Amino acid sequence: MERPYPGVYNSFPSGHTMTAFFGAEMLRREYGEEYPGIAVAGYAVATGVGLLRIYNNRHWASDVLAGAGLGILSTGLPPICVFSFCPMQPIAHIASCFPSKFGIPRQAGIVDTPATVIFEPPYRIAEAVRGLEEFDYIWLIWQFHEAIRQDWSPTVRPPRLGGNRRMGVFATRSPFRPNAIGLSSVRLEGIEYSSAEGPLLHISGADLMDGTPIFDIKPYLPYTDSHPGARSGFAPLAAERLLTVECPPALLERIPQGQRQSLLDLLAHDPRPQYHHDPQRLYGMAFAGFEIKFKVNQDSLVVSDIVPLA
Repeated sequence: MERPYPGVYNSFPSGHTMTAFFGAEMLRREYGEEYPGIAVAGYAVATGVGLLRIYNNRHWASDVLAGAGLGILSTGLPPICVFSFCPMQPIAHIASCFPSKFGIPRQAGIVDTPATVIFEPPYRIAEAVRGLEEFDYIWLIWQFHEAIRQDWSPTVRPPRLGGNRRMGVFATRSPFRPNAIGLSSVRLEGIEYSSAEGPLLHISGADLMDGTPIFDIKPYLPYTDSHPGARSGFAPLAAERLLTVECPPALLERIPQGQRQSLLDLLAHDPRPQYHHDPQRLYGMAFAGFEIKFKVNQDSLVVSDIVPLA
């Protein structure tokens, strides 16, 4: 069948129209609520592109309509479609004490919580970690797999600022990013080679939820990765307010002995959102297979119960 423009048979759908409507929809998503005029202008331009393609006899109307629809729909592709174009695949995942986000340390290294890096089957090769035991710390590059969104915002509200001020997303460590990638420096406690799951990396100081996918592992080099005199913006290295933790010994004994101090340290750093100040509110934090129930009144945190997770 002869196409509108003689000799061109690949004009379905209209690529020009698809690109134009993709841009228009991105403008609407980003600025539509605050500046609706920008969204209207974007769609007006995109519509003009489509009409000109028809007027110049480059496409049929069906070509243009299909291109417009695909352009709009492509802005909402689920993450699996986005990552299908990216060669990155998880090489490992982490086994940690945190089955949910609540209670995870705000930064790596604040609390010496134990964790284990478990490689995925294709990467369970001892030679792949040869020489890593010579380093005290490693970098983990991982994914905020519970915070993946189809869109993103250029500004976020850092908890460090009480959730009251917006900062640029690239000036924060917020999980809500265009690419949900995290970076943590953790201590390498040892490498276990005898496991059926291949070499296991035993680490401490991790701020990752159980099951977090890891994309890469790199050694930490103190002579280049450490900058003690560097500025830290709105998150200065000020002494964090520590709570006094009251936990009856009978309750604490329910926690495995090697994880008790980590739990007390976590609670001392106040796992609540920084804008919570209700002394009557009962919190529940999942940790190491248990639910830790507690209340906070001013500078004191009182554990009321420790029960196995259902």
